[in-house]
Amino acid sequence: MNTRIVVFVGPGASGKTSLTAAFSDWLVRELNADVKTVNLDPAVERLPYVPDLDVRELIDFRKLMSEEGLGPNGAMIKAVDMLAGKSRDLLNRLRKLRADYVLVDTPGLSELFLLRDSGPKVIKVLKRVALPLVIYLNDVTVSKSVSETVVAYLMSLVARLRLDVPVIPVLSKSDLLKRQLKKTFLDEVSSLVGRTGQGGLLSELTSELAKILEMYAIPTRMIAVSAVTMEGFQSLYTVIHEVFCACGDLT
Repeated sequence: MNTRIVVFVGPGASGKTSLTAAFSDWLVRELNADVKTVNLDPAVERLPYVPDLDVRELIDFRKLMSEEGLGPNGAMIKAVDMLAGKSRDLLNRLRKLRADYVLVDTPGLSELFLLRDSGPKVIKVLKRVALPLVIYLNDVTVSKSVSETVVAYLMSLVARLRLDVPVIPVLSKSDLLKRQLKKTFLDEVSSLVGRTGQGGLLSELTSELAKILEMYAIPTRMIAVSAVTMEGFQSLYTVIHEVFCACGDLT
């Protein structure tokens, strides 16, 4: 069985957990796929899915806060570092998840996964099972300005550089999107930069960041999904299939 590991990464409240649940249901219903889910957030209290591997079985978040005298953010950093240190236990549990798809739900603080060593270490564990694909979620309700949107897309590039695996930027909460998207990721960036206006440090910086994206970002078509309406799930599945089989043009 060729297991395909899909890791959802993104800022807090970008919809990772909701998408994990909804996309899992869609894969089972539409493709009759065998799907397993993994929760890597030790602080989450409620989940809309029943995880087949739950980091909370390895790390007691509340106990950690109490024993270490840490606040929620400090405890989250400590917990994710602890998870990276439990690589052998994590690997053994992952190898038991024989399925067509393994969907991995990551902690809400994406900076823990991208800017510390913990994220790359966890990805290395996943690589020992199968090459993972990272879906970097950008919340359409947060990116209200051109600069915010460009920075959000830039973070997906940071994710690819840090994690050293294929990373696909995807817009989440598309049911709240009030504008028409361009065909491709780079077309969207170019369109946004074209609306920044002339002059000013922010406009100049935004343009320079956009050039970096155009140089190094994977030229994927724009994908917008909604865990509420399941809009865009077919497009998400298609790009996942193309990445894993290396037989498609992502543009």
